[in-house]
Amino acid sequence: MLLLASLVSSSCGAGNIVARTRQMFGGDLHIEVFVDPRLNQDSPVAVELVLFEDKKLVPEVAELDARDWFRIREQFYRDYKKGLQTPPTLWEWVPGQPVEPLVVKIQSGVKEGFLFANYMTPGSHREQIDPRKHFTLRLGEKGFRVIPDD
Repeated sequence: MLLLASLVSSSCGAGNIVARTRQMFGGDLHIEVFVDPRLNQDSPVAVELVLFEDKKLVPEVAELDARDWFRIREQFYRDYKKGLQTPPTLWEWVPGQPVEPLVVKIQSGVKEGFLFANYMTPGSHREQIDPRKHFTLRLGEKGFRVIPDD
């Protein structure tokens, strides 16, 4: 215990220890969300966080845009439920909606993540995220940005 406490309290590598601990044992992922008043050309947008325990599934999803993801997602969850954190984490926000900070429970073994936002505009609207690092999500008029916390 003393060794673990000294590792966690040391400033050198403390963030890496927390990230690895979250992968091994699970934990909380904190997300700040800001929704533009002109979101998705003044329309609601669905956003899904997909978390992977099996890294072999990542290349298959990395090539999908959000429109394709939302079209196949139900079948994907049925086919690969052992490689994904379930239930899915899905939200829908309307233009200008204030959003309280989100806390997503991360199961142990989660290694990768993707955010998909179902915008009406052309584009991939997909972003790979590190599920061990908190971030800010900025949903704009025609797309979104993920800003990792330092």
